[in-house]
Amino acid sequence: MSSARFSSPLRDGVQRLDITTRVTLAVLVPASGVYTYLGVRDLLNGNATIVFRLVSAVPSSRAGGRRGG
Repeated sequence: MSSARFSSPLRDGVQRLDITTRVTLAVLVPASGVYTYLGVRDLLNGNATIVFRLVSAVPSSRAGGRRGG
């Protein structure tokens, strides 16, 4: 008798979580695609200077903290 009393709220909670997960993914999937496109649109247009700036900046910022070889 007590297991039936606890199973219904758990079932309802799982169902709500399932709906929440589906809605969240329905929003995040297109948003991540747009965010990715905005990040690489210069590359798609043939302008790769920003990539070269980033690549050249990363090693120089890390090299300052290293000692020895």
